[in-house]
Amino acid sequence: MIVYHAHRQDDLGNYEKGYIGVTKDLDTRMVYHVKYDTAGNKHFQNALRKYSDIEWTTIFEGTEEECLIIEKELRPRREMGWNISVGGGKPPTQYWTDKPNPMAGKQFSEEHKRKISEGNLGKVRTEEHKVNYRKAVSERPDSHYDCHRGKNSSKWSGYIHTPEGVFETLLDAGKHHKINRQTVSNRIKNPKFKDWYRTKEER
Repeated sequence: MIVYHAHRQDDLGNYEKGYIGVTKDLDTRMVYHVKYDTAGNKHFQNALRKYSDIEWTTIFEGTEEECLIIEKELRPRREMGWNISVGGGKPPTQYWTDKPNPMAGKQFSEEHKRKISEGNLGKVRTEEHKVNYRKAVSERPDSHYDCHRGKNSSKWSGYIHTPEGVFETLLDAGKHHKINRQTVSNRIKNPKFKDWYRTKEER
């Protein structure tokens, strides 16, 4: 098992920032986070969409118990960095329930501290891993909003018409006009913006 740190390039080694997790296979977990993360962690999801310089670093390799102890030490409370739950458990269970953390009361041994400070710290992903990450990002929809509101979804509300074009989603319209999707939605509803509206037809 490994403890990993997803972080921006300038935050290498700054464990108060970024996301700390435990996994058997970082490549598989990385792709899951990027493409299919449904655990309800909006902090991390938003960061993955917003930043282009995220790196995935191995902090520690050891037994599952050792890794969970380290995760608990690095995430002793909720809402740290891009994590939403206390470390040492199996999110999202630890976040949404009052179930006791299985690592409660367990601390770093001096050996754990030594391993972290020496050989097992800061193994940034190889170029192959970075290629896998970039591939996962390129195959990811721009947002969960696109997944649920695109024209292939039963919840899709129609094309967005603006003075500069026709867009499939609020997000697409917002990107084009350099405004957020809530502003797009507000303009559609505001009678002062007569050229902003929805239709089921593209033209």
